[in-house]
Amino acid sequence: MAAPGWTRRVTPATDLGQLLASSAHLEPAEDAVQAATRYSGADLRMAEEQRDIAQRARLADLRHRFIDGPVLKLPGTRTASFVTSGMTPLAGAGTIVPGYRTTAEWRSLSADLVLVAADRSALTVPAPARVEGTTLTGDTAGRSPSRPDGSCVRRADPAISSS
Repeated sequence: MAAPGWTRRVTPATDLGQLLASSAHLEPAEDAVQAATRYSGADLRMAEEQRDIAQRARLADLRHRFIDGPVLKLPGTRTASFVTSGMTPLAGAGTIVPGYRTTAEWRSLSADLVLVAADRSALTVPAPARVEGTTLTGDTAGRSPSRPDGSCVRRADPAISSS
């Protein structure tokens, strides 16, 4: 049980970990390796390493699709609807946003994934696979933007390097 008024004794210099440990009457383990075995430390480490490998592969794929490969770059918009779950930052480029929908003076965009520039000045999708009238249709990524005036399909910007 917490001591009444404990929050008034906290200062910027207070070690919250130490405060919690003393309040809960916890002592640090003498041997961290031995303590980790109580919590399946080896299994947890292996799962985290596999998760890291999968995340690095996903980031490399996104970087290839949205930066290194041919793309359609559109001006950013003021309003949009999108799914916040699954947003993925790409260092130096912006954020991959799922379930993106917007309408602007250049028409509309509906895409499973969009790269939104960090300053929201641009939207990028992999280059469209087909052009039918005023509709650009993407591959399995689910892109179907209406053709914007003044937008162009271009090669990747070499100034943005992968990391």
